[in-house]
Amino acid sequence: MTLRTVAGLLVLCVGFATLGCSGGGGTKGINVTGKATLDGTPLTRGEVVLAAEQGDVIRQGTIQKDGTFSVPDIPAGKYKVALRIDPYSEEDYDEGPMGKKTLKKGVKPMNVPPKLQDHTQSGLATEVVSGREIVVNFVSK
Repeated sequence: MTLRTVAGLLVLCVGFATLGCSGGGGTKGINVTGKATLDGTPLTRGEVVLAAEQGDVIRQGTIQKDGTFSVPDIPAGKYKVALRIDPYSEEDYDEGPMGKKTLKKGVKPMNVPPKLQDHTQSGLATEVVSGREIVVNFVSK
């Protein structure tokens, strides 16, 4: 490689790094909180996924044991909503010999319809507005 080629690549790298640090045009996101339920019962685990109706912004917030969640640094706007959740929680397992986890007897999985796990199919939407809590009621039927 010539010195000129190396210099050109360096300029490109610095340019891309500067664009990457700009934070998407300087738009400052907001922190929103909310509550997630499944058929009216507060969820105790999983993630609420918010995907912008316009653009490529996707953010998620971890659901706490009381059903609340928070999503940091999200631009205001309209979002499609989905639920990301495992059928079993950590509490559903026992630790067996040599640290191997085994499912406790009688534990049933949390069955969440696949459509609720895909923001393009869930049919749920919300608007993120500063100072307003998001309430998401996922309906399994």
